[in-house]
Amino acid sequence: MARLLTELTEPQRGHAMARFAFLRRHVEDGVPLATLAHQEGVPIRAACRWLSWYRQTGLSGLSRQVRADAGTHKMPADLVDLIRGMALGNPRPSVAGIHRRLSGMARPEALKHPPTAPSTPLSATSILTWSR
Repeated sequence: MARLLTELTEPQRGHAMARFAFLRRHVEDGVPLATLAHQEGVPIRAACRWLSWYRQTGLSGLSRQVRADAGTHKMPADLVDLIRGMALGNPRPSVAGIHRRLSGMARPEALKHPPTAPSTPLSATSILTWSR
């Protein structure tokens, strides 16, 4: 996370500057963070996190971080291709329909079933992150 501001892309730099514009009144003028958060409609926990990042790493710490696993899937590529193929069908099937078909295919191949517990909402993301 300790990067130089010059190493950031233009959108990342803009994002960091927008967060600092929010924090500036607290850092330079001593306005309470809770007051700023309330006035600007920013959750207090987010404001505290931004302030912590700023104090630890400076302005570059306020930029959006890219996940280390961005663009990867937790399941085999052939299964991802199968899901994409099902989703592109005509007429377009619902996510629940894709889930039902995959659940039927998972049993014979001894794969885990996609999440269906009430605490885990069914979404395209949950299907795509379902792993062996």
